[in-house]
Parts: sequence; C-alpha cells; structure tokens
Amino acid sequence: MSLAAGRAPPPPLPCARSPAAAPRAAARGPPAGRRRVGASLYDLLCLPLDASAQQLPPPPPQVRAAYRRLATLYHPDVNASPAAHEKFQAVKLAAQVLSSAELRAAYDARGLGALAGGEYALLRDFLAKVRAQGSAAVLGVSGADVCTVLGIGFGETVTGSACTVTTGALGTCPDCKGSGLDPSLRVEPCPMCAGKGSVTIRRWQHAAAPRIAVPETCPACRGSGSSELRQCSRCCGEGRVQVRRHVRIRVPAGVVDGQVLRVKGQGHMGKHGGAPGDLLVKLQVYDLADVTRDGDDLYSSLDLGIYDALLGGSVAVKTLQSNTAARSARASAPKAMAGVPQRASRAAVRGPAAVPAALAGPALRQAAAVRRARTALVVRALAGNGFVEKTSNPMSIVFVSAEVSPWSKTGGLGDVVGGLPVELAKRGHKVISIAPRYDQYADCWDTATTVTVDGETVRFFHAIKNGVHRVFIDHPWFLAKVWGKTGSKLYGARSGSDYIDNHKRFTLFCKAAIESTRALPFGPGEDCVFVANDWHSGLVPLLIKDVYQPAGQFKNAKVAFCIHNIAFQGRFWPESFKDMALPPASLQKLGFTDGYGKVFDERTPLDDDAKPSDVMGGPFSKLNWMKAGILSADKVLTVSPNYASEISSSPEKGVELDKYIKQVGGAEGIVNGMDVTEWNPKTDKFLPVKYDRSSVFEGKAAAKAALQAEAGLPVDPTVPVFGYIGRLEEQKGVDILLAALPKLPANAQVVILGTGKAKYEALVKAMGTKNPGFKGIVKFSAPLAHMITAGADFILVPSRFEPCGLIQLHAMQYGTVPVVSSTGGLVDTVKEGTTGFHMGAFDPDKLNAADADAIAATVSRAAQVFRTPKFREMVTACINQDLSWGKPARKWEAVLEEVKTGCTKAPAKKASVPTPVQAPAVAGR
Repeated sequence: MSLAAGRAPPPPLPCARSPAAAPRAAARGPPAGRRRVGASLYDLLCLPLDASAQQLPPPPPQVRAAYRRLATLYHPDVNASPAAHEKFQAVKLAAQVLSSAELRAAYDARGLGALAGGEYALLRDFLAKVRAQGSAAVLGVSGADVCTVLGIGFGETVTGSACTVTTGALGTCPDCKGSGLDPSLRVEPCPMCAGKGSVTIRRWQHAAAPRIAVPETCPACRGSGSSELRQCSRCCGEGRVQVRRHVRIRVPAGVVDGQVLRVKGQGHMGKHGGAPGDLLVKLQVYDLADVTRDGDDLYSSLDLGIYDALLGGSVAVKTLQSNTAARSARASAPKAMAGVPQRASRAAVRGPAAVPAALAGPALRQAAAVRRARTALVVRALAGNGFVEKTSNPMSIVFVSAEVSPWSKTGGLGDVVGGLPVELAKRGHKVISIAPRYDQYADCWDTATTVTVDGETVRFFHAIKNGVHRVFIDHPWFLAKVWGKTGSKLYGARSGSDYIDNHKRFTLFCKAAIESTRALPFGPGEDCVFVANDWHSGLVPLLIKDVYQPAGQFKNAKVAFCIHNIAFQGRFWPESFKDMALPPASLQKLGFTDGYGKVFDERTPLDDDAKPSDVMGGPFSKLNWMKAGILSADKVLTVSPNYASEISSSPEKGVELDKYIKQVGGAEGIVNGMDVTEWNPKTDKFLPVKYDRSSVFEGKAAAKAALQAEAGLPVDPTVPVFGYIGRLEEQKGVDILLAALPKLPANAQVVILGTGKAKYEALVKAMGTKNPGFKGIVKFSAPLAHMITAGADFILVPSRFEPCGLIQLHAMQYGTVPVVSSTGGLVDTVKEGTTGFHMGAFDPDKLNAADADAIAATVSRAAQVFRTPKFREMVTACINQDLSWGKPARKWEAVLEEVKTGCTKAPAKKASVPTPVQAPAVAGR
C-alpha cells in the first residue's frame, strides 16, 4: 500500500530553487567573500542562512527536522518520480554533511560553494573523494557495522588484548518499532489485528511435524495497529535509525595482519530487524606508536599503537556523531572464528601513546625480536584452525582452463578453477584465470585490449572476484557456438559429438592466453607460473617450450599441467596439424597411435549405446593434445594421489598415456577441495531447517522427512535412505546400481536424481513401479540435489573410475555418510568404517553380476550400522572435517614453489598437508 494513496500529488521540487524561495535569497544577498558551504546546502534543505550561520553548522535537531520535512515530499514511498528520487538522495547527503563540522569544513575547503543542479551527483562525488583521500578533518563512522576494523599494535599479536569498539549501527526505530509508521496515529484499529499490530499465523515447521503458531507483524497495518498509515517522523518511514553501540572485543594472541575475527551475536540488526548477526572485525597490525587512519563512513575502526597494546592506554575514536574513548588492556583471549568480509575500510583515530623510558633503546628492540619469533610460532600453530597464513614467497600464477565456475562448467574442472585460485589469492599470490567467453557475462567488462593470433583478432574481458583476476577470451568461435552454461555444448552439440573445429578453437585459446599475460595492464608479464588444465590447454606447455623460449621469451616461466580426467585427451586426425601453426618439431610430441578408427566429432559421433571398443581396429595415427601437455610440462599433476597412481599403472587405467606419465617421472596427486559457500548446511536456502555440526541430527531429521515427502516415499525416520546424484552413464556406475536394486534390503529407500543416456533415464523412471521404496527423478534440479545431500542417510557413488569426485565431499559436509567404489579420489577422501563404506573396485568395461552383488552387500552392511550408535559416530566424523580449499591450496602452493624456484622446503610443506583419509578424526562438538 503506497503512503501516497488518496493524496494529491506533491509540488514539483520547490525548495530553494522555487520562486517562493528566490525572494528570501535575494533579500539575504551574497555573503562577503567567497560563498561558503552553508549557502548551497542550506538552500538545499530550505534552512535560513545568515552571516553567523555561515561559520557554524546548524544544530543537529534543526537539520533533522528539515530532512524529515522534505522527506515527506520526496520520499520514494510518497513521490515515485525520478526527479523526486534524486532530490531525496541529495537532501539526505546534504543533511549528512551539515551534521558534521569536520565534513562541512572539508566540503568548504574544496570550494564546492554553490550547487546549480545535479546536487546528488556532486555530493556523492565529494563524499567519495573524502573517503578515498581523507582531509584535514578527522572522519569517523556513521552506518551499519557490517565490518568493524580493529587496528592493533604488533605486541598485541603475542599478548592478546581486550578493547571496546564504538560503532555506528543501524538499529530498529524505537518509536515505530521498525514498522516505519507513525505509532501515535490510531484513528481506527486495524481490522486484521484488532489494533494489536501483530497476528498469529500457523506455519508448517516441516513435513513430519504439525503446524505451529508463529506471531508475526500484521501485514495490513505493518505493525502500527491503525487502519490509516502515516510515516514515522523519527525514521522517515525507514523503520531504522542510527544508534551508537559499544562492543567489547577480545583479540587472541597470535593474530596476523588482515585476519578477521567473528564476534557472535554482536552484528547489526539488519534492515527489517530480526535476530542479530555476527560482527566481523578485521585486524590491522602496526609497528608505530601513534597510528592515524582516515576512511569512509560505513565502518568503524580502532587503531592502537604498539605501546598502547602492550601497556594499556586510552585512545579517542572520533566519529561523525560523537567522540568516544576506548580502553585497551593486556588480556588473554578466547578462541575466535576467522572469516572474510566483503569490504572493509579504516576510520580515523587519533591515539598518542606514551613510551616509557624502560622500554626504550636496545631493550625494546630485543623484546620486539622475541615477540616476532613467538608470533611466527603462534601463527603456524593456529594455521590449521581456519587462519589463512600469508606466503613468504608470493608468485604470479596463471590458470588456463576451458571452464571456470560459475561462468562455465561441465564437471569438476570448472569447480577447481573456480575455487582453488581464490584460496591461493588469500595466501598472498597474484592469481589470474583465463577461459573462453562463451556468453555475455554481465559481471565482466571489455578491457579494450586486443591481440592478433594467427590472423584472428581476439579481445579480452575482465572481472575481479574474491581477489582473483578473471580473464575471458572473446572470439566468435566461442561466443557464437555456445551462448551460456550449456553443459557438453562447450565442446560439441552433445557428448561424443565434438565440434569439428575444436583444434582451431583451442589453439587460438592457448595462444591468446599466453599473449594476455603481456598484453593486459594487470598481467604478470613473462615471469609467471602457468597451470594448464586438461587437453583444451595442453598446447600451453608445448608453446612455451617449443615456440616462446627458443625465441628468448618467457625464459623464467614454468608450466604445470593438471589432468582432471584422463579419459578425455583431445585426439585429432594428423591433418589438423596444418591449422595449428606450430613448428614441425612439435609434431613429435603430439604424435600418437591408437586402435580407434574414428575421432568422435560431428561427422562421426559416438552413439549412446555404443562403446569406443566397438570401433577398434587400426593402428591409426592421431594427434594427442594431452600427451603433448604431459611431455612439455615442468610438472604433471592430477586431482588425487590414488588417481595419480592408477593412471600410470596400466594402459587401461591410463587410457594409453601411462607410459608417457612414467616417462616424465609420474604425476603428483592433490585432493580437490569443495565450495563450502554454496554447499553449507548452515546457510543452505534449499533446506527446511538449517543446521551445523552442533545440530546435525536435528537438521538432518527435518531434511529427511522433507525429502521423503517430496519424493513420494513413506515418511519414516527409522528406515535408511540412500541417495544417488549424478549423470546416468556407465562411468558413474548407474548400470551396476540399477542391477543391484532388486537385491537391496527390503526396508531401504533409494532416491536417484540425474540425466544422461536415454536407456538409463527410462530405467530410472520405471524403478518406482517395482518397489514403492524406490524413486527415480530424471531432471536437473539444484533444490532437490541439496535436499538429497542433506536428507539422505547415505549417498551412493558407484563410479567405475573417479579422478577425485565432489558428490562424496558434499555429502560429508552435510553429515551424510558416503558409500563408494574403491577407485581414484574416493579412496583418498572416504575412510572405511570412519567416514563411509567402500564397495570395492568395479570392472571398467562391462557389467558384472559380482559388482552388483558388491553394491547390495555394502548397502546391507550400511543399513545394519544405521540402527547402531556407530552410525552417529560416522555422521559426526563426516561433518567435522575441513573439506574446503584451504588445505589443498597449501599443497598446490608448495608444488608450484618447487616448480618455480626449486624450493628445498617444498617436500616437507607438501607432506604436512594430509588427505581427508590421512587426517586425524575431529571430535564432535
């Protein structure tokens, strides 16, 4: 309901520029000398101005009254015109400037005396400059305490401290209780709530529980209790006002610069009230005794000098609204949780510190050296507790990949290049990812930089996300073919039918990726470490070694080549070599012979029901891009240690590349991490009840009941539910799983979600007709995938081969116990009897009855454990693991340091990062 309903339209922007205001201005006359800030801003707020008022700002009550008066004319709820909206924003900013003597002085010092239109833009630009550059005045804070910045001295990083931080926060308006309406207006009581302002609504808690009564704000009167709505004069209808808050912060010993502490329950209340959130406190460490910082007015901060931190002292925190003294004292500190704010800035603080004579001179320097040594030890000890330790050897790392999540993704490759670079950037490295631009990505901008590659003009688009430079190579060969997140269409119309010009597309991509490091202004230049991923970027190491370095370029560059799935190698007919513009010597590294009489592209696609072995013959000469990447790279990596062993063990598991991997000394495996932001039961928007490790059993019980109801299964908490999420094809073992279904325990429920080959889709759809406890859903559904991950008791991963796997990581993150085949990364991530069950290895080529029996036997064993206390122990062990990218990034860092500099500490650093199976169990909380 609009506040303007039934009223006459407001006058068209009168204020000081209206004819009525002009006589006042004319009578007043121009002041002597240069017209100061008051002239324009007073006019904007329709405030009277005389000679004395030009020197001092009006009292805050007078400014607030003027603001409220104009808000009734130009507030968006009252006047929806664009001109009124701009006027309202200008009025708000003018009131903000006039409420502060410091801001008024800074504004006047810049000579911004008169406003002749465009007030909002001018004021906005002024405040932006003040925040960015600072001024002679002291600037503080007035805004939501989304992130409080706490600056501390170096000594505090060892001793710990306790500080009180005064912040400006957005709190619920005490007059209207957050409704934004005038509470004094009670002409007639609201008919819906009978004047109470709240109503009782019965809502479903979850599918297995009855509805519960929930009191909520009355939607008719918005909590005012009146049938007539009028804006609250105190908060101008916004329902919230600025309040002052004093938060006691305890800083733990061993913190580092840039670390973020999370103070539970001390955050701002949000726009519409509700439960308080957490307060993020970003630490800044200084070695100076007197620290001064200027910043914007969105966040509050407290900067302490080193002697204040050690001995305790008083510092004055000056803000836009008040000056408040904060006390620091030496203290031990409790545990704190680390986090990362979206943005943080410093507010101005003046804190002179008295340095006692006893601490001056050599004694102080010696004490500081001891503190630094102790701090290094503490930081290393805390590194495993969520603290991100900065590297002492920052590198420029360039990831070259055909996929990068969330912009493009067909499988695990996109997830790796989406998550790993972010974690490496947190550790202090300069990280760039380069991928094709398959779509008109809204968050990426044209750099206006072009290069010519093999006669083709290539442009570069760019975005910075979470500290990583995301570069996208723009050319019609990518954009015109794909248009968006289209799964296998990145490489072909469907799986097994690649585009016939893929060799040209990805040759262009590899060459443009290398050139971008020199052409882009933020590029690392020639001294960097390239990480090429899968066959699509297999030419990057070949080009560096065969083209650039012989020409005296990229002399110090190193290249690592990562195999994400060795089954896809980029095999082409030899005739394609002439389109790649490579030196003749490169043909030897690319040359390959296999027994397949086809290259599975648009001309000769692979049928869904056929197997590659059906077209065996030969031998046939081919080009193999993955082989060239393996032979040319300085280091070969893959996504789990067990998969690294498998692909070099035999031609079957290495898909005929095993001998080349052994030729270069083998591949090193690093287990993947996972996105703990999207897959987090504590924040998952698809779950009926959110939970964490302390409430896992309650949360999973609600999710299980919701899953059973959604799938049409009997809602019964006493029966085990097994889930499967994945592609319906042989690699994922879905044919073995379907053959095992009739042999499963009678009380087991099974839910299968996925799409794939037509014959398996038909079988999955029909599985429910044979057993009412089975349900097959053939579609892609993110909500249902999250619901199965949380609601199932067990997740099934019967893959014939699995380089690393994400499904089992997601499951354990949600406290769901995985039941997996013993292959690839599943061996490195699931510990038998502790975090899951192993079914053994399956035949890679054909369906065997013994494999189906193995699934049935393992499911029966899991169902028996489900009814015992052991199951709760396994759930706790699963959810207590750290499956993020933090630990894998440390090992990646060590490997790349070893490649780039030959670091002698790298082996020990790599050995210090265990796989999930090797990591010690974490006790439940």
